[in-house]
Amino acid sequence: MRLLTPPGSIRLTTYEELEEIVHEFHRSNAEESPASLAVFGPPEVGKSWKVDQIFGPKAAVRAPAHLTAFKLYQLFHEHRNRTVIFDDSSLDSDRAATLEVLMKVTERKPSKTLSWADTPQLRAADCKSSFVTTTRILVLANS
Repeated sequence: MRLLTPPGSIRLTTYEELEEIVHEFHRSNAEESPASLAVFGPPEVGKSWKVDQIFGPKAAVRAPAHLTAFKLYQLFHEHRNRTVIFDDSSLDSDRAATLEVLMKVTERKPSKTLSWADTPQLRAADCKSSFVTTTRILVLANS
């Protein structure tokens, strides 16, 4: 079976290649690299372990397992300008709103502006209705 590689993707065939590309993503800043990196591979091959080893506990934040669109916005607000790692995470319910937040944070420009309607929920969470961030995301998932 021939595996397809989507345009703009890089097929990694060795563990060393994974380490090299994750190191490059970690060392670069928002102006030098893409706003996101997705790594797909078989389960139990060490993707999460390698990313944790490279980023360390303070350089990135791990997204919780289940996120609504608002919780995703809140996460990006609280950890703006940091890399957010999605490791087998799932996004709940309102797909349109969730995709809108993800599309904004992964825009191909260094600084992005994220916005949310001014609601009691927003005020209770002590979030701004609009903020600028250089946050990038790294997605780890099983194929």
